[in-house]
Amino acid sequence: MSKEELHEDISEEEFIKILQTGEIKMKRLTVGGHSKLDGLELKWTSLPREILMGPLIRKEQVILPDGDTKLQHGDIIIIFGKEKDLEITKELLAAHDFITQAKRSVQRFLSKIKTRKLMPGAEESSPGEEEPQPGNDQPEKL
Repeated sequence: MSKEELHEDISEEEFIKILQTGEIKMKRLTVGGHSKLDGLELKWTSLPREILMGPLIRKEQVILPDGDTKLQHGDIIIIFGKEKDLEITKELLAAHDFITQAKRSVQRFLSKIKTRKLMPGAEESSPGEEEPQPGNDQPEKL
C-alpha cells in the first residue's frame, strides 16, 4: 500500500456511507433507571455480540468505554449495529417496573437504617415495623 492509500482521518460523510453500505445504524440510547444493565460492567452484560459500543456520555464527560466500564442510570451511549440487535439493546437499557420497585424498596429500607444509626437517641423499632409519620395516614406507594 502506498502512503496515498493510508488515510488516518475519515470524514463524517464517508463514515455514514460506510455504515449505510453495511446496513449498520447508529443510535443514541440512555440507560434507564434500574434497567437490567444499570450498575453492570460492560463485560458482564448480555448485549448482542454484533453491537459496537461507541462513546459514553456521563454528566458532560465523554468516556471511551471498555469491558470494565460500569453503566449507570442516565448514561447516554452511542451504539452501532443492525436494527434487530439495536432493538434488543434498547430493551436491555429500558427501565423495568418490577426491578425499579424492588430496588426502591431496598433503598428506602437502607436509608431508614442509615438515618436511625446517624440519629443519636433514635428509638429502635422491631424489624418490619413502620414508624408512624405525623399527618401521613396513607399507605406508602411503591
